[in-house]
Amino acid sequence: MASAIDRLGPELAARVRHELQAGEEVVWASRPQRGAPAWFLAVAGLFGVIAIIVGILTLVFVVGIFFLAIGLLFIMLPRIQAGMLKRTAYALTDRRAIIVEPTMFGYRSTRSFGPAALGSVQRRDYPWRGQQLDDLIFAREVTGQGESTRSQEVGFIGIADARQVEELIRQ
Repeated sequence: MASAIDRLGPELAARVRHELQAGEEVVWASRPQRGAPAWFLAVAGLFGVIAIIVGILTLVFVVGIFFLAIGLLFIMLPRIQAGMLKRTAYALTDRRAIIVEPTMFGYRSTRSFGPAALGSVQRRDYPWRGQQLDDLIFAREVTGQGESTRSQEVGFIGIADARQVEELIRQ
């Protein structure tokens, strides 16, 4: 019988196994099943097309290159996001939660959340294209200062079995 970690694929499973401490056991593992909403990606793509047209029609060369680059970036957003989702892994062990995420230039960031961080888990339910893909939020990261302050929720985003995972966390 396959273990929970084998669902991640060989590369991500190896990365999670590398993070495990002696005697630590993975009780659940998955990858995110959804990213940004389709409407956002459609608007980004439309903006990308408009930026490319403006870039082509602009007489000032430097400004035209800028618009072309921005346009291509926005058109590529769905593909970029899909690649990032494929390289993201979530694991819940008998001791902590582990998140493996891609960063710039092909590196990976691995974060770990112990029992104290998992004490106040928040579940958000989202019906997503006929299936239930929910979020389990267990931390908020704040970066910057003053007007540059940003807050980002951290957790298992876009997972199919959030209710069961929440129960595993509470055990």
